Amino acid sequence: MTAKLRGHMAVIGIADGALREAIRRTLEREGAAVAASARAGELLSDMRTRGGDICLLDADLAGADLESLLLQIRSLDQAMPIVLVSSQPTGTSSYAAGLTLLPLPFRRRELIDLMQQLLRQDAPSS
Repeated sequence: MTAKLRGHMAVIGIADGALREAIRRTLEREGAAVAASARAGELLSDMRTRGGDICLLDADLAGADLESLLLQIRSLDQAMPIVLVSSQPTGTSSYAAGLTLLPLPFRRRELIDLMQQLLRQDAPSS
């Protein structure tokens, strides 16, 4: 098995503990470094101290107004791909600009393929 995400850092802000851990384990199995948090403040702190190549978050992240959180993430990294994990895709339309939606439930392969696609798009061209 090849580590398809080796060398990448994923910053995860997911309120649901079981979902957060499932995503963390999936990404780590594929070689990604992961900083996972349940609160908006922790997510932003991880981004400031550890950086990141991609961010996965949910609309229910504790201590967060999603619109405000997105503005703070963009102030730290304008180009970082952001994946919104949601079981209610119709409820995210007001935040859709610049986000990629990962509907729940998701398949492991679907998550990995999406991550690879977004990280390729974000990679500097030579």
